[in-house]
Amino acid sequence: MSDIGKAKADAARAREQVLATAQEIQGRLRPKRIAGEAVEGIKRKGEAIAEGAVEAAKSRPLVTGAAAAGVAALLGIGLFTRFRKSEEEE
Repeated sequence: MSDIGKAKADAARAREQVLATAQEIQGRLRPKRIAGEAVEGIKRKGEAIAEGAVEAAKSRPLVTGAAAAGVAALLGIGLFTRFRKSEEEE
């Protein structure tokens, strides 16, 4: 093969590689794919946080119970206040 023929073949291979790389990049930059990857990342992070919370709750049941009671009390106070205000307005 002559130098010119070899150079043309090299250029053709390089062009094919560049086009393949451009197509791969284009595929990676599709909004649907990016959104899907973001959702998967959020799911994994959420699962890790939930697992950590469960482990913390299991290791400290008294603290967990006290926190749950506190949240329930706050919700109860809020509901009671709303109920009372609605009765006063009538």
